[in-house]
Amino acid sequence: MLQTQVNQKARMELAERAVATKLRENLSFEQITEGTGLDVVFVTAAILGQHPLPPAAAAKVGEHLGLDQSDIALLQSMPVRGSLGASIPTDPTMYRFYEIAQVYGSTLEGTGAREVRRRHPQRHQFPNEHRKGRGPGRRTPRRDHA
Repeated sequence: MLQTQVNQKARMELAERAVATKLRENLSFEQITEGTGLDVVFVTAAILGQHPLPPAAAAKVGEHLGLDQSDIALLQSMPVRGSLGASIPTDPTMYRFYEIAQVYGSTLEGTGAREVRRRHPQRHQFPNEHRKGRGPGRRTPRRDHA
């Protein structure tokens, strides 16, 4: 899929129109998702400008929201992601998620690979790491002292 945007403006304007229509027509995101074959969270995120929809799903969403062909095409385009902008969020709930990402983001990213290796020892690159106490650079079995 080709990148067709250089900023978030077009998708954010579409998101605003879609949410306004949703409110005006008293629709839920579940109702807008009906007939797409996709999860409501995926479709909602796409409507809010975070990723593209497949053509058939975009057409179905467009039908529910009364979108024109250019808006349906926009729903299928690769967006510029990121919904919070450059400023720190002021909404308390959004700020807590922002704070979590700021405080724990690098930790989660750094420990994610180790956790995958721990849960799926047969899939990692170190052939003897799955043995208790053995890992990369460890030559002797680990002895736990009480």
